[in-house]
Order: sequence, then C-alpha cells, then structure tokens
Amino acid sequence: MTALQLVESLGVAESVLIVGASGGVGSFAVQLARAAGKRVIPIGRGDSLVEADALIDLVSADRSSFEANARYAPLAFNTNYVSADPAQNFGLKGSREMLVRLASMVQSGDLEVPIGRRVPLRDAADVFAGHGPGKTVIIM
Repeated sequence: MTALQLVESLGVAESVLIVGASGGVGSFAVQLARAAGKRVIPIGRGDSLVEADALIDLVSADRSSFEANARYAPLAFNTNYVSADPAQNFGLKGSREMLVRLASMVQSGDLEVPIGRRVPLRDAADVFAGHGPGKTVIIM
C-alpha cells in the first residue's frame, strides 16, 4: 500500500526516480509507476531490478550489461529529504479499498509479487527471525 500511495501522489509527473528500487516497497513502486505510464529510473542492485526505462546501479554495475544503444553516465550526489508535514515523516495510511485494488492487480498479473519462500504454519515464528528476498507465504 505504501508504494501505491507514493505513486498516486506523483500527480502529472512524467518521470520518477525510485531510490531502493530493488527492495520491497521500491520494487512495487517501479511496477506501479510503469503501470501509471511514468518513465521509471530506479536506483538499486541491477541483478534484482524489474524492467525499467533507465538504470542507476550504485553497487554492481557492469557497463557491458547495458544495451549498445543505452546511455550511461556516472552519477554522484548527496541529498536529504525533510518534510514540514509531520505525517510524511512517519509513514502512510492504507485502506481496505487500496488492499482490494492491489489484490486485484496481483490476481490479474498486473503486479508481480516475488515469493521468496513458503513455510508451514508451525514454522511461522521463524519467519520473523531473518529477512530474505521476496515475500514469505505461510501455508495453513
């Protein structure tokens, strides 16, 4: 729901730079922004990024992996974001309606949810002990 709220708050923006695009919220933000017709420029690890219009890989970039017609330029900058609105500094609030919309997108295949592992209910407590790629499905 966080990614959906962020993408919907973009308004008429044509392009969006997504920092942490290979992470949980970021990977959904990339998919949702593309579905909204935005030009997506992700920052994250290239080997785990979903399809995008451009790529900024700060960790594992290999120039030979870029297509011959792709443009590549080194980029270095530092930025800080602080909002005067306290609500923006603490997160976003989801709703049932948003959850239903997201579930519908997953069911139709418009939103891909990577499944990292499946565990039986008896091992559910172990899910919180570590963090891995993708979402965890608890089998009941």
